[in-house]
Amino acid sequence: SPYGPTQSVAPVSNRRQEKRAEAAAKVAAAKEKKKADRKRRIAEAAARNAAGAKEQKSLKVVVIFDMAGQRMYYHMHHVMMTEERTFYVVCISLAEPPDAPLSGEDVNSEMSCIENFHYWLGTIHAQAPHAPIAIVATKSDLVSDAVRTERMAEIERSLVGRPYLSQIVGGVIVASSTEPNDPGIKRIKDLVQANLISPPTICDR
Repeated sequence: SPYGPTQSVAPVSNRRQEKRAEAAAKVAAAKEKKKADRKRRIAEAAARNAAGAKEQKSLKVVVIFDMAGQRMYYHMHHVMMTEERTFYVVCISLAEPPDAPLSGEDVNSEMSCIENFHYWLGTIHAQAPHAPIAIVATKSDLVSDAVRTERMAEIERSLVGRPYLSQIVGGVIVASSTEPNDPGIKRIKDLVQANLISPPTICDR
């Protein structure tokens, strides 16, 4: 041109197209990121819900009945004794000789400690012949080792041949609530958990 070189329009047009393409690519990338983030959040929420449901499913509710020991209530005990998903704990004190007569309000019953112990086991067997039973010898801290061994042996001998012997789980457990971290207390907890959460012997009819 007689007026000097002219500027080409094509490069300007190409730059605009490139900018538009870059902008469109950024928008598309943002949309994909947003979509991916949404999917991730949904997956995380689903995982949390599944974990929560699993944890909720693993939780078990244990209802504890402490039977009234007064004899005036004995005729009502069978109302609360069931077999399905029930675990019984029967306690006998080592502080008294097994053949000692009952004292206190039971002094007129003409029963010994060991006879009263078997009365409870027999009552459970009559109402729930397949339910597991844990036997706990309490107050072991109140007697010497020799006395404890002797009384434990007498209790164990008294169980031989009884119809409810097969219901007893864990043998006779010696426990003392006054001892910190008492192994007997832990054993009772383990038995309850094993027989109620994953019951190998409980009837489920």
